[in-house]
Amino acid sequence: MGFQVSIKTALSKLNNKVEFLQPVYEAISNSLEAHAKNICVVFDVDDMQASLSEEISNVNRINGFTITDDGDGFTETNIKSFGELWTRAKQDLGCRGVGRLTWLKVYKYVDVLSKVSDREINFRFSEDFNFSNIECNKSNIQNQKNLTQLTFRDVTENFYRKIHKTGDIYDNRERADIDRIHIKIKKHLLVKLALLKEGGENFQIIIKMGEEERIIANNDIPELKKLDFQIEDYNKNFQNFRLYYNFDNNGLNQKDLYYCANGRTVCEFPEAISLNKLKNEDSIIMLLTSDYLDEKVNDERNGFIIDKQQNNEDTDNSLSFPKINEELKSNMEGLLIRQYPNIEKENKKELDKAIDEVPYLTSYIQADKAVIKNKKDIIRRAKDVFEKEKQSTRELFTHMLNKKNIDPEEFKASIAQVNKIALEELGEYILYRQQIIEGLKKALNDKDKKEEYIHNIIMQMKIIINDEIDESDKHFFTNFWLFDDKFMTYSYAASDKTMKKITTDIHTKYKRLFKVHDRPDLAIFYNKEDNQKDAIIIELKGSNASKDEKKKSLTELPDNIATIRSNIPECNRIWGYIITSIDEDFESSIKSQERYQPLFSNADDGKAYYTYFREKKAHVTIIDLKSIIADADARNRIFLNILKKQRNKSQA
Repeated sequence: MGFQVSIKTALSKLNNKVEFLQPVYEAISNSLEAHAKNICVVFDVDDMQASLSEEISNVNRINGFTITDDGDGFTETNIKSFGELWTRAKQDLGCRGVGRLTWLKVYKYVDVLSKVSDREINFRFSEDFNFSNIECNKSNIQNQKNLTQLTFRDVTENFYRKIHKTGDIYDNRERADIDRIHIKIKKHLLVKLALLKEGGENFQIIIKMGEEERIIANNDIPELKKLDFQIEDYNKNFQNFRLYYNFDNNGLNQKDLYYCANGRTVCEFPEAISLNKLKNEDSIIMLLTSDYLDEKVNDERNGFIIDKQQNNEDTDNSLSFPKINEELKSNMEGLLIRQYPNIEKENKKELDKAIDEVPYLTSYIQADKAVIKNKKDIIRRAKDVFEKEKQSTRELFTHMLNKKNIDPEEFKASIAQVNKIALEELGEYILYRQQIIEGLKKALNDKDKKEEYIHNIIMQMKIIINDEIDESDKHFFTNFWLFDDKFMTYSYAASDKTMKKITTDIHTKYKRLFKVHDRPDLAIFYNKEDNQKDAIIIELKGSNASKDEKKKSLTELPDNIATIRSNIPECNRIWGYIITSIDEDFESSIKSQERYQPLFSNADDGKAYYTYFREKKAHVTIIDLKSIIADADARNRIFLNILKKQRNKSQA
């Protein structure tokens, strides 16, 4: 008798994603399956220095543990079972015969002592274990009570080691936090403990760490209700599922939503069917069980052997997780509606709020599968899906164009998808523009928003943008569309740079030297055919600028335009802007020059004046922030309304 394959070989077949507490879960589970009523786990704590990566130094860690129980112990049958890997001896209990191998992923040695009525068993379980290592003493043994004690020691290098090259300590052991460990054990074994309670079994699990003690007993396990449903699989058979659940109005907002197998929680439900905050911050437990999940759990019981993302059904894997999740979500919704009758109305409100905030993502928002919806999370998920779809569409379209023969129907469908993505990207940009407008509105209502704030919204100060920047990204570096949408296609932009720097960049042979203070707030250039350029020169004077500062701009701007004309001869059209508050005094100065004419503004009390300097071939506009915001808002609202109409059409 003995292991069918060596333990080293068997260990190599297990993945390395074993949790540090996995041996604790397995050992307690084994005790429960051996009909133990009293289980005690005593943790050995290492107070040595913690990992250098730990934010808090000198955090105590778990160095091992001893578990003692009064279960069946090592009977003849259990000894034989222990000596075989992948045994079927306890298959009806969900045992796969490899749980003890996970012990050796975390600890090098497990010392076993078992006392039953007429014998005492002693042995050490390790990589070198052989069935002959088991020592059985039957001489004059008469034990009144069964006792099994397992001591786990010497953490493996998977979790704790010294890095020889640097001398650092790699320490991934569990923190010695008894409350955290208590919660983890309870969550992991919740299904098994609930079923034992339901069957009238009594149990007490004592967890000790130094002087501290925590207990898990029957009265600590909530009463779980159950909902049964079936799913038709690939082979036209019906697989049975059972959803255990409990709602608790404890105000703790705790959510335990798990796929389960073999009486253990395996992994959490995916985000698509997760739950946001419940009414009154209620807590909820939902545990999905099935014989099918028992069959498909991996040996480590921390995942499944079927892909959780793909519809990869076949004869062997007859149900996919997407199909399971679809039915699970439907049943969860039914339970939630019964528990919270207003949830459908509340979900619709959150959807509507999300659509109003990002209308270009309407189709993705409407497809959101979350059971309880929250605007912030809906938008985040929709953006994630949108980005993935954009990337996928580009790749598929490029692949199609590279084909020698393009199927007309495929081309038509691909173009339709590209158009859809393009419309959504446009919507994303229009919404971005609206946020910029709202930011400028704050500058009107908040006197603390100074000139620098407005300047940085139009274009960040002290930077230059040129042809080295990707053309598709330039419209996010500046917001010149605030003045006119035609200003979005610039080739060069300088923010708060000297005229010397600007003319050197644009035209290397400038005719004269400029003083350092010759510095327009913004200068923007646009390449045209035959190397011609259009330009914009902007002077920005904050609302708190003095009377003299504002008046000075009436001469500074024409002077800067003249500098451009004399040093960049290929410059074609020039637009000049003076942006400031136009009070009565400054308005009087503007009108005294006689050449400026008032312009229409969408702002009720906004003001703007315009003139054309024929000798400089330049258009000059003096405009206040109210007018810029109102005019840009009016233009952008047209696009927003178009997007909303598109949204309404898709909803119809």
